This record gives sequence, C-alpha cells and structure tokens, in this order.
Amino acid sequence: MTVDILIVTISGIASILFFIFHILVFRKMKKEAVFTGLIYVYLFVGIFACLLLSTGFSFLQNYSLVTDMMIAILSFFLYTMTVFVYILYIFGVLESSIRMRLLHHIADTGSKGVRLEDLKKLYNVDIIISKRLLRFSASGELILVGGRYQRNKRYSFIMLPALLEVLMMKLYTVSPKQSLSQGKRSKR
Repeated sequence: MTVDILIVTISGIASILFFIFHILVFRKMKKEAVFTGLIYVYLFVGIFACLLLSTGFSFLQNYSLVTDMMIAILSFFLYTMTVFVYILYIFGVLESSIRMRLLHHIADTGSKGVRLEDLKKLYNVDIIISKRLLRFSASGELILVGGRYQRNKRYSFIMLPALLEVLMMKLYTVSPKQSLSQGKRSKR
C-alpha cells in the first residue's frame, strides 16, 4: 500500500470512529456539555487512531520511524479537516439551527400536528438565548462576572468560525465590523 493511500485510509477510519464515538458519548452526556464533549472525542479518537493505525501499518510495511511519524501527522491533519467540516457544516447546522429543530419538532408530532402557541412557547427568545448561554458557560467559553457575560478564552475551537469570518472579511477588504451577516440584517 502506498503512503498516500495509507494516509487517506487511516484518516477515513479515524473519522468513522469519531462519528461512532461521538454518538455513543452524546447519548450519555448533558446537552450543556456538547462542545466540550466534541473536543474530547476528537482528541481521543484522533490521537489514538492515527498513532496506533499508522504505527501498525508502518510495522507491517517496514517503514522507517520518520515515515511512520509523517503518516501519523498527515493522517491526523486530514482527520482534523474531516471532523472540522462535519462539526461546522453538518453537526453545527443541526445543533444550532432553529429551523431544523422546528421541522424536527413538527415531524415528531406526526399527524397530530402542533399549535402555533406551543411553538412560540418552545422557541421564544428568552429560552433560546438562555439555552445557548448555558451551553457556552458549561463548556467554559463564557463566564458570568457581575451580571455580564464575558469570553473566558481568547481563542478556542468554537470561536474558529468567527475568526475565519474576520479573516475572510480582511481578505475581501471589508471592514470586520460590518461583516456579511451584519450587512444582511441591516438591509431587512
């Protein structure tokens, strides 16, 4: 097996293991600890799967230690990109999208349906903001100081999309203070 196919195979196996383990772990964990759980599962699966699989395959193929380390590092990098895409574009949308939750809730009621008043109770601004603040606080992203929420960490995995947006706005020479998402809101 060539090294490039080996790297793709190892990262693919690690990604599948991540998907399985995060489902198993999330069934046992509180919803407030979702972000922390994702990071732990990502690190645990990535480090052990990439190291063990690369070492095992390298032993079978008689690769040198340098080649083994290169396979492990590149496999972990590809695994990281796969997990990042999953979290940002699949899990993140399903977890935080009110539209998706609304459709899921309505589908769960079946032919019985759901009344508008009941939906307004479930999806009012106070509940939505409270749940999100609780999740950010539980994961250590935010702290409550003197009745005000503040960021607890300067840089974190959760802030990556916001940092990417600032970088993209700088690349497109748009002021970060008026991002694309803010511009859409102001036009409404």
